[in-house]
Amino acid sequence: MIIEKYIVRDMAEAFERGKASLGDDAILLTQRIIRQKGFWGFFKPKQLEVTMAIEQRPINKKSVGAVSTAGLSAKTPLPQIQEDLWAGSAAKDSMLTRELESIEEFRRFASVNRLATMQDLKLKNMLIRHFLQETLDQLTFSDIVDSGCVAFVGSTGVGKTTTIAKIAAHAKLKHSKKVGLITIDTYRIGAVEQLKIYADIMDLSMMTVMTPIEMKPSYLKLSKTCDLILIDTLGTSYRNQQQIEDICRYLNEIEHLNKVAVVPATLDLEIFEKTLDTYREIGIDCTILTKLDEMDNQTRLFSYVRRMSEPLAYITTGQNVPDDLVRADSKALLSYLWEGVEHDERPSA
Repeated sequence: MIIEKYIVRDMAEAFERGKASLGDDAILLTQRIIRQKGFWGFFKPKQLEVTMAIEQRPINKKSVGAVSTAGLSAKTPLPQIQEDLWAGSAAKDSMLTRELESIEEFRRFASVNRLATMQDLKLKNMLIRHFLQETLDQLTFSDIVDSGCVAFVGSTGVGKTTTIAKIAAHAKLKHSKKVGLITIDTYRIGAVEQLKIYADIMDLSMMTVMTPIEMKPSYLKLSKTCDLILIDTLGTSYRNQQQIEDICRYLNEIEHLNKVAVVPATLDLEIFEKTLDTYREIGIDCTILTKLDEMDNQTRLFSYVRRMSEPLAYITTGQNVPDDLVRADSKALLSYLWEGVEHDERPSA
């Protein structure tokens, strides 16, 4: 494989130079906007740094006319990507295939780089992975340990209590935070006892709130000694509007409260979207995606994260406390998505 890098004004110039140097089969690998060096570079037009490649060195290729992708407008129908696009590719998966083919930017990317007819499977994989990485890089991510007071909302069984314990341990052990816990989940048998066991093991202050009027005094008491307060709420279905309103009555007692939606990666995509839409009505600040270890297909992860408009804070990959918690970022997501294995990095500062 021959790879060359150019600094150009626009993509038309990039393709002209790439094809002049590498030939008609040159493909685009990467592109990024850069500023010219030096103080005066701030006042000069930005430039593009592009990387182009060819599967093998061309023989006696001459300069050709400029090629531009400008004609591929958002409304221009593009050829259907054929099944052989995925032949031999690590990304060959029906769900991921459908998800990618629903993205017009990918269809344009595949057309420009001629993925459907590419014979070099290693290069094809690299290009698809590159597109996934660029897409994931556009997502936003968040942390929780500096959020002051955080309430976790989600359906029954999604792993809220276990996730709270993991984050509490992470905040205390990695960031030396003084952590306090509040639970209003007094309906589920054993819920209070489960959180209390974690609190006792980690030597954390914990309070149980039975009514909304008790919420603010409990919060104020903990806030005198705690840097971070984590609130475990009643698990409820997105369909149960009454229970959601009950939870809001508790949470509305605290000002400047951050709300986190805890959603499992095992839901049907339609239910996943409906669940997030319901929690958006109460004003969530970020999300946590749990149960990645229980997904029947790890490439589903790409479909989930593309439907999140809020920052993603963590992903969880098992029940072990304080393990099986991964700080979300594009690198961690791609590693789990592409390789089908848990990312090897634990939450870090």
